[in-house]
Amino acid sequence: MTGRLRLGTNKTILSYYLPKILARFKKQFPSVTCDVTDGNTDTIIGALLDQRIDLALIEGPCHRTEIQKETFFEDEIIWIAAPSHPLAKEAKVTPTMVIECPIVVREVGAGTRQFMESALRRLGIRPNRLKIVQEIPSPAGVKRLVAAGLGIGYAFRLGVEQEIASGILRKIHCPKLTIRGAFSLLFRQGPSPSGVGQAFKQMLLSEE
Repeated sequence: MTGRLRLGTNKTILSYYLPKILARFKKQFPSVTCDVTDGNTDTIIGALLDQRIDLALIEGPCHRTEIQKETFFEDEIIWIAAPSHPLAKEAKVTPTMVIECPIVVREVGAGTRQFMESALRRLGIRPNRLKIVQEIPSPAGVKRLVAAGLGIGYAFRLGVEQEIASGILRKIHCPKLTIRGAFSLLFRQGPSPSGVGQAFKQMLLSEE
């Protein structure tokens, strides 16, 4: 099989999930060229609708009727803090305690931010009540700023496992604001992807 596959993906997926899939795909189809573009959820959905990419892998919600969606991975979105932060030492934290702290967040349009803001709204908490001290367009940037003590933050567990295991970060135990998020494969409505797109889709959805 030969050809070119244009993928659009979010930064968390690009850093922590896509490499193993891409390595398997390239080993099986070495003559296929894969172009990878990254961006937040809104940016990648826009690129798919504009036909600048063939497939999208996103970590946020998508409700566009022009797009088909298939979930390929689910994970928790958890709150994180530096080990010295008071909330890191609490056995159980309430949403009120969380929103009273300075918070580091991803930019508007990022999937984790959309999921967490939806969770806040379900609890009757307006997202504009958050004490945001910094927005940053990078999950790695969020982790570093939280570890440096600027504020607390939130992230997919997949993206912070190493830092929690090493003690650089701590999970904040807030049961009411620990939510499930999904990684989804998106493609435009119409016939299912064919050729290299279909091959990639099958490999992605068969990953355990």
